[in-house]
Amino acid sequence: MSTLCAGYTQLRGVNRRTWAVEPMNKRQTLTLGTLVAVAFAFTLPVAADDAGSLRWRFVTGGEIRGAPAVGHDGVLYLPSADRFLYAIYPDGTSKWKRRLDGRLRHSPALGHDAAILVSTDAGSLYSVRPNGTIRWQRALGERSCGGPAIDPRARILIATCSGMLQLLTNTGHLEWSLRLPAGGDARPAIARDGAIYVATTDRRLHAVDADGGKRWELQLPGEIGTPAVGADGRIYVGGAGVTAVSASGTVSWRYTVPAPTGDPVIGRDG
Repeated sequence: MSTLCAGYTQLRGVNRRTWAVEPMNKRQTLTLGTLVAVAFAFTLPVAADDAGSLRWRFVTGGEIRGAPAVGHDGVLYLPSADRFLYAIYPDGTSKWKRRLDGRLRHSPALGHDAAILVSTDAGSLYSVRPNGTIRWQRALGERSCGGPAIDPRARILIATCSGMLQLLTNTGHLEWSLRLPAGGDARPAIARDGAIYVATTDRRLHAVDADGGKRWELQLPGEIGTPAVGADGRIYVGGAGVTAVSASGTVSWRYTVPAPTGDPVIGRDG
């Protein structure tokens, strides 16, 4: 679902700002006030000649920069710069909206207990129940520059703009923090064994173990975002192409292009 949303761009000649299915450069900013459902109609049958047609439109009061998170029941949880987290039914109607303490610029994450984890630019991390009530709020000390991620033990990882990587329990208590040499603008990636991979703005990929110990760091040729981790533990990062890195921190192979590239996605066949 994140891939679908990241591929939307703005339609011309429409009064409200909307999303359409067109390829989009990663470095472009989604300055959207409307979420348009093209492929989000989970409960409605789609005729063959209806493919790609507009099903519904949902208007927020601010820009939408992060992709929605989608619950098991098809409900979309949408962050907006108007300081609201929106819950939207698959048919495009509102379930609820919850005002938080700052703008929401990053995609939410869904916890193992079905809670929605979302950060604000006021430096807070929230856990919100599926009914819209706030379970807990934690001050991170500064603004996060990427959304939260969930590890195999249901713990929450988030990095701040200055490079402080924090791990919290699912009740919001800090377990450990690690200072990295630079900040980042992407969420951490987590392998099946709990290893954590996070990119920073100095073009380095950092590997951290599940208890907060630093494993290694690797300099890469381009600006990198959120890594993708394969079933075999290999890490793939975008930048000036795609680089494959082994779990021990050595480069397996590199495909280079003379331009910034987006975050890689791993198919089911690897």
